[in-house]
Amino acid sequence: MDPRLVAVSLLLLAATPSCQEPNPARTVVSLQLDWDGEQAWVYLYSTPRVRMDNLTITFGNDTLREPGVYTLQRATDAVEFSLTVEVELSGVFWGFSGHITLEDQGLEEPEYHALVEIPVEGEEPDEEDWGLPRSRPLERLP
Repeated sequence: MDPRLVAVSLLLLAATPSCQEPNPARTVVSLQLDWDGEQAWVYLYSTPRVRMDNLTITFGNDTLREPGVYTLQRATDAVEFSLTVEVELSGVFWGFSGHITLEDQGLEEPEYHALVEIPVEGEEPDEEDWGLPRSRPLERLP
């Protein structure tokens, strides 16, 4: 058998998601936010790509929860909303919570931004201006 074929086959086998063991110490869980001026999307995913438990996206009181999936995407047409996302991977939890206001700050061309207020326990909320699209790793929760 051609050694190049064996090497390529092994690389392809190692790259398939079914071969990835969920290891929280080696996984980054991220939130991506994007907006086209009409509809916003929130997308949860992990690197490397592993199946996670209880992916949750909440806009205000509207919750979408999926157990045992690789990614989760949710859309809204609101331009101002509270956002909470939560992810569980092998008993380790990640999350993000904040209040999002979407704006087009462009003069001639669209320039989409999210003004984000992130609550901080016992302090004033952090305020951030995110150029969109924006990816952000989630914080591990205690």
